[in-house]
Amino acid sequence: MIEKHEKQLLDLEDSLTAIKAKVVEATNAVKGQKEKLKEASKQIRDKNAEKEAMQKKVNKLKLNIQQWEHDLAKIRKESNDARDKLRELLHHYPWIESEKQYFGKPNTEFDFTANNPSEVGRRI
Repeated sequence: MIEKHEKQLLDLEDSLTAIKAKVVEATNAVKGQKEKLKEASKQIRDKNAEKEAMQKKVNKLKLNIQQWEHDLAKIRKESNDARDKLRELLHHYPWIESEKQYFGKPNTEFDFTANNPSEVGRRI
């Protein structure tokens, strides 16, 4: 009977050793998975930070585009206003068409560097 119990004890010790080995193996596997999870979490944080930085750039670029669209609309309006004003001036002052070739030319009455139009207008 003692031999039977000794045999059972040896079998249980062998089982215990095998179970301990499996526990160590499982613990190491869990540690490995935790490391992978930690690395994946770091990569996710890095990608989120990168995404936020890119989103800020996108927002800044969108703001620049809005500003440029506003500037372009303003320039188009000013251009249309200038074209309308030119048509009005050409309509009211027909001499402009025949004299415009002399505008800005030196030694003419249209030499705007020698004859400042604002100053001439003030003197008149």
